[in-house]
Amino acid sequence: MTRAWPAATSGRPERPVAPPGYVTRTQDGAIPEVVRRWQHEVHVPGVYDLEVDTSAMSPEDAADAIGRRLPAGSPTAFADLAAGA
Repeated sequence: MTRAWPAATSGRPERPVAPPGYVTRTQDGAIPEVVRRWQHEVHVPGVYDLEVDTSAMSPEDAADAIGRRLPAGSPTAFADLAAGA
């Protein structure tokens, strides 16, 4: 499914509104504990072939960064993870 996001007005892409039922913050603005644990676990042990900050880059800039990385050589993150990095 392709989704059209609103055009950026501040030089950064606008954040889409979370779909119904998708919890990003509690009513008082806190990040729920389950979300904080998940955010931590998905980045352990922190081995990446490329880091792309989608909060600071447009989708086009992120795609360009990935496109520049591809011809730079074989990725090693999966091999490093398999070796117990």
